[in-house]
Amino acid sequence: MKTTVTVTWMGATYQINTRDTQRERLYRAEWLAFSGADDVLGARTLEDAQRYAEHVLQSETFSKLRRERGFNTPAYKLLTVERAASNSSAQAFPAQWRIRIPDWGTTKHVILHELAHLICGPSVGHHWTFVRAYEDLVSRFMGAEQARGLRAAYKKYKVKRSPPRRMTDEQRAALVARGTAALAKWKSRKDAA
Repeated sequence: MKTTVTVTWMGATYQINTRDTQRERLYRAEWLAFSGADDVLGARTLEDAQRYAEHVLQSETFSKLRRERGFNTPAYKLLTVERAASNSSAQAFPAQWRIRIPDWGTTKHVILHELAHLICGPSVGHHWTFVRAYEDLVSRFMGAEQARGLRAAYKKYKVKRSPPRRMTDEQRAALVARGTAALAKWKSRKDAA
């Protein structure tokens, strides 16, 4: 079974583990950031959700975020918004260009969350590339204050939102040398004790 997926962001490629290791932390951060938020869409109908999703999909922001992640095809396609069972979670199906929203999920932040999955494509889960896309959508469509609250919640729950640091061979060698020296120092102290 394939354990990594290649993603593109800002012209660089990265390998991301397909294990969705920060999903629960991200959900907790969302709960903190949006509990009490007044972002319910109209009468909570599928039509309200569809209208809002189409508004986001047709924006230049959505197109830009898709291009940053290496999707050069036109971003806008007709999205299908379906009703999910009331006791289930919201879901995105990037390959089929559709999302499922339960009654409780007809809020801006839930729809933006699912649309961020469409930006990133299948298999990315809730890794940093998704987190950045979601944050950008929240900033553009809900406002800077909500985005700041979301970033603060990310920080509290240690949600990674940046690509891994790229090291040169020299930096890697220096890091290995520091680690080797620290290990040798620790061993010498242990042997002396």
